[in-house]
Amino acid sequence: ALVMWLYLARSLARKIDLEHKLEKVLIKPLIDLAGILMGLLWGKIFGLSFVLDFVNVMFSVIFLGLMIYFEVEFRMRKTKYPYKLVGKSISRFTSKENLPKKMLLLDFAGDRLYYATHPLFISSHAIFLVVFSLVKFVQNENLHMRRLIFWLHSIAAHAKNPECKVFLVGTHKDLLPRKRRKQITKSITKKIGHHPRLLEMIVFNMVNGSDNTSRHSFVFCVENSVHIANDIEGLRLREALEKEVHRAEHVKYEIPLRWLKFYDLTNSRKRRKGRKGYPKNCTSSKEAVWNIVRNESIFDEGEEGAFDQMLDFYHRVGEIKLMEDFVVFDPQLVVDLLTNLLRMPVQDGASVPLKLMEKLCNNLNAPFKEVITILRHFDIVCPLLNSPLQDDTTYTDYYIVPLLLKRLDRKRDILEVEDDILSSDPESDYDSRLPFWQNRPTDVTFLFNFKEFNPDAIFVRLLARCSYVSQQSHDLSNRRNVYSDAGRFYQSNDFYYKIELCTSADEQSLVQVTIGSS
Repeated sequence: ALVMWLYLARSLARKIDLEHKLEKVLIKPLIDLAGILMGLLWGKIFGLSFVLDFVNVMFSVIFLGLMIYFEVEFRMRKTKYPYKLVGKSISRFTSKENLPKKMLLLDFAGDRLYYATHPLFISSHAIFLVVFSLVKFVQNENLHMRRLIFWLHSIAAHAKNPECKVFLVGTHKDLLPRKRRKQITKSITKKIGHHPRLLEMIVFNMVNGSDNTSRHSFVFCVENSVHIANDIEGLRLREALEKEVHRAEHVKYEIPLRWLKFYDLTNSRKRRKGRKGYPKNCTSSKEAVWNIVRNESIFDEGEEGAFDQMLDFYHRVGEIKLMEDFVVFDPQLVVDLLTNLLRMPVQDGASVPLKLMEKLCNNLNAPFKEVITILRHFDIVCPLLNSPLQDDTTYTDYYIVPLLLKRLDRKRDILEVEDDILSSDPESDYDSRLPFWQNRPTDVTFLFNFKEFNPDAIFVRLLARCSYVSQQSHDLSNRRNVYSDAGRFYQSNDFYYKIELCTSADEQSLVQVTIGSS
């Protein structure tokens, strides 16, 4: 009776899903204790008695030992993961600081064309290296200083981590005299000093002088044409980077061992070296991934909260990309998609045919449906509707790629009819026309000042959003005026609005919005 009820209690404990570790520690032993008591009560009801002698005690001890052993074996066979081997490997390290660290390097595209893609890649659990050429910096200091400040602002805005760290790395130092390099670093230090938030992110380059004094600089000046062993600044950069890695709080984050099985699963779905395309299962819906981890016994029914926590963790450390309801197991796929998309031949107005985008996905072995959803969510593409009533929930024949739009030629003399609006005084000059960028007295203008933050990335996404909304309320088939730095849109047939990207005299970045009656 004791054996039977203890076995039933164990079976019941296996089926109960408890999310918190404390509940597992307390409740499951109570279930075992209840099984023992029920076994004794059952025996009492049927007139059985437990004789406390050596044979019975040994039998009970041996049974309990076997039950615990088979319970452990059951879990190991069910999950098919070598927990003992992992635990033995980890036990060799005396402290968390001695555990090996894995660093995933992701190289951004620094061109203006890719500014709008920053939210896809900037992670809160990352250390950033902003790399620039010292030679180019000297040639146009104002331009490159603005770009440097922009990158720091962009990291601060998208990383969403008050403790994120940034290294400023200047290359080709041997092409500049030492005195000139000092002037550049001093100028950068002074400029960043006016931004307390940016100042907190910068990792100092601590230099020890010959007189046993130390001074700090904001820039690591390295020479990328020599081996790092022959570059003192390069070695100092590596040492400082390793210190920040060990100091980072997220590196010390403890995860359940069962998450490692999901980590192995992600590696099996990444592209291997030498392969032309990605595995077909490189992306999956969140629901499909949930079914996979349940079948692999990583999670049980009712553990959706722990599943979301695991996905969020691997997303923040850069192992996967979590995009809406899709999981991309290899972040490099997103990089290749954007790179190939921006190299595609576009038609007038930066439009790309649907068939060409399907071909792009087929070449990378990427699922077309998921790719379109991801690109639309981040405003990388915008569907072109043939009419305001067209259903775009599936696909459209053409898509605009806002990143590939051309700039507006404000000096043009030839005006197309669809690019014009009536002059401000149609009664006195009925046939007169004005270019649609010239404001009328009745127009209302708003200026949004971004100060030293470069709004290019925001403006590109704004163009995509405005274009999509405008198409839903107005037929733009013959009146589509969208450029990389300006656009005119309609809200039904009542009024139009224009957005323009402009720079003021004091080099502050402005977005101008003008509203007028149609």
